[in-house]
Amino acid sequence: MIEEKKERIIEAATTSFSQFGFKGTTMDSVAKIAKVGKGTVYTYFDNKEDLFDEIVDSTIKQMMNVANKAIKPGLPFHENIRHVLEAILAFRQSHSLIMKIVQEARDIQTVHVIKTIEKIDQKIIDYLKNLIQQQIKTGENIQQDPEFLAFLLFKTYILLISDWERNHPSLDSSKITEVLQRQVY
Repeated sequence: MIEEKKERIIEAATTSFSQFGFKGTTMDSVAKIAKVGKGTVYTYFDNKEDLFDEIVDSTIKQMMNVANKAIKPGLPFHENIRHVLEAILAFRQSHSLIMKIVQEARDIQTVHVIKTIEKIDQKIIDYLKNLIQQQIKTGENIQQDPEFLAFLLFKTYILLISDWERNHPSLDSSKITEVLQRQVY
């Protein structure tokens, strides 16, 4: 029963944050959506930031699971990196909470939301860094620092998919793979 209430609160908060953003969500609105008293929400979470952070942490875990499933044993490293980046980007673009907070960070520049986007990006970079380190251990000849390369791959991929495509024709996956491969080797 206690865990059920907490789950209802988390679901209600996820709905509210996804629709109204961090700034537009209150503990009152979460309580109303969850059909619990405001005091019940505070029983589980000290404040809105703690509630938001728990939801974001869960979302990051989901995203990393999607990334793990994108890895195909036997494919060249640069191909797997592309699959991972595609999976992460697809997850981000289809997840209403992430889309809302990216919009809020851009339009309203809420400090906690900006820090959250930075946290999500750093988790992705750390994940890629770990993949690169694993590849180096298997004897792959990668000349770049793993953290630098992870950052470069992630940011380049984001630029090629989102920023480039605003004013240019979409790049096919083979072109993106070629660009990523040149960065790795």
